[in-house]
Amino acid sequence: MNRNIISLGIYGESTFLPYANKINKVQEFRIRCCCLMIDKMLEEKGIVYFSKAREACATESKNFKEIRPYLTDYIIQKTE
Repeated sequence: MNRNIISLGIYGESTFLPYANKINKVQEFRIRCCCLMIDKMLEEKGIVYFSKAREACATESKNFKEIRPYLTDYIIQKTE
């Protein structure tokens, strides 16, 4: 089953995440947490630092590498 941002519960946007069929519940939580931090960074400085987002969400490096493609897609959506 393909999931989109609506089913992840982030926002009311209906943009499709291309890798979404491989997401589990823990990854969904990490993505939501990081997306909130990304939004905050974009509002404050307009620049996203993945290292700060990872630290703020208390995500290990190996787990962050798994969700980074989703976050990159999210940043592209937000900046368009």
